[in-house]
Amino acid sequence: IIPVEDLIDKYMPNLKKILDEKPEYKALMTAPDGHIYSFPWIEELGDGKESIHSVNDMAWINKDWLKKLGLEMPKTTDDLIKVLEAFKNGDPNGNGEADEIPFSFISGNGNEDFKFLFAAFGIGDNDDHLVVGNDGKVDFTADNDNYKEGVKFIRQLQEK
Repeated sequence: IIPVEDLIDKYMPNLKKILDEKPEYKALMTAPDGHIYSFPWIEELGDGKESIHSVNDMAWINKDWLKKLGLEMPKTTDDLIKVLEAFKNGDPNGNGEADEIPFSFISGNGNEDFKFLFAAFGIGDNDDHLVVGNDGKVDFTADNDNYKEGVKFIRQLQEK
C-alpha cells in the first residue's frame, strides 16, 4: 500500500480540481497519518445529496482499541476472530461496559460489505459472483470450495 496523493496531483487534474473545490471530500479520504491510499468514487446527486466513498470492500480496524487491549494487528482469520472477541468482551472504549460492536459492514450494494473477507480464502468476489481469471475464463465464485469456506467463516463470526 502506497500513498497516492502525489499521483492525484500529477496525473488526475479533474479529481485534483474537485478535491481543491471540496476540501471536505479530501478530508473524508485522508487516513489518520495524513496520506491518501485509495481513489474515491464520488456521486454528486444534487445539493446536499453528495456521496463519497474513498474505498470499497476494505477492512478498517480501530488501532486505538488494539493498543488499549495489547493486541497485534490480525494477520490471519484466526487472529481476526481473537481480536474481534477481545473487542466485544474487553471494553476497549473504557466506559465500563462490554457494549462494543466488534465488526460491522454495509450490505445491499453498499459496497462496504463482507466480500473483502473472501480474499482470505483465495478468491475475489463481487455482487454477481462472476470474475474473470488470469486465464480469461469466467468463474462463478459462489460454487467453489474456497467461497464455501469463506461463507463458513462469516457464519462463524456471526455466531460469536
